[in-house]
Amino acid sequence: MLPPVPPPHESELVIPLDGEDVTLLGLPSVILTRCLAVSSSPSAHDIAVSIAREIIEGRLTPGTDLNSVGIAERFGTSRTPVRDALSALERSGLVDIPPRRRPTVRDRTIEEIREIYGMRSLLYGAAAEPFVAHSSPEHLDTMRAIHAEMGAAADRGDLTTTLWLNVAFRETELAGAGNRLLTELHDVIALRAMILRRQGLTVERLGRSHFDHGRLILAYEEEDVSTAKALSHSIVMRGLASLETRAAASPGDA
Repeated sequence: MLPPVPPPHESELVIPLDGEDVTLLGLPSVILTRCLAVSSSPSAHDIAVSIAREIIEGRLTPGTDLNSVGIAERFGTSRTPVRDALSALERSGLVDIPPRRRPTVRDRTIEEIREIYGMRSLLYGAAAEPFVAHSSPEHLDTMRAIHAEMGAAADRGDLTTTLWLNVAFRETELAGAGNRLLTELHDVIALRAMILRRQGLTVERLGRSHFDHGRLILAYEEEDVSTAKALSHSIVMRGLASLETRAAASPGDA
C-alpha cells in the first residue's frame, strides 16, 4: 500500500490555466488530465491520474511492478479500467507494458534523458519571442506570484511543491506565448519531463533555481528575447547536469 500523496503546500496562489482559474492544490489534476487524455471511463481517468502523479512525484520508482489486480482492488474497480489507464500511461511514456509480462514504471537511459532535455530547451526557447510579443501584464503578474511561492518552497526545502510551481511557471509562459502548436508539442513530452524534473531536484538546487527564474522574469519585463532564451537554456541544462551527476553516481539506475 502506497502512503498518501501529500498535496503541494497550501497556498492562495491562483493560476489561469486552460480557461479556468486553478489553485496550486488543483494544478496536478488539471495538468495530468489534459496530458493523459483518458476518455474511456471516469474510473480509468481517475486511476491514470493517480498513478501518473505517484510516478511523477517519485512514489512509484522506475522498474516498479504495476499489478493490475492490486490496482483494481485499490480503486474498487474491475480490471478493464485498470488496463485502459495503464495503456494511457504507456502512451504518455510513463509505463512499459512488455508482452505477457507485468507492466512496470518506465526507466530511462541517460541518452533518452538528454533527448528529452534537449527538446525542453528548444521548446522553452521557442516560447520566448511569442511571449514577449503576445503576453499580457496578467501573465507576468502570475509568474511573479509563482516565483514568490518558489522562494517560500525553497526556504522550506519543499521539493514536491517546487516541482508543481515550476510546471505552473512554464504553463503560464506557454499560455502567454499563445502558440497552440507549441503547447501541443510541449504536451507530448510533458509528463516524462516532469518525472525527470522531480528526480533532478535537490534541496541544494532550490535557491539557484529560484534565482534563475527571477532573472527570466526580469528578461521578460525588459522584453529581452535573447536573454530569456539563454536563461531558459541554462535552467534546463542545470537540471540535466543534476540528472547526469545522479546517473554517474548510480550507473545501474540510468
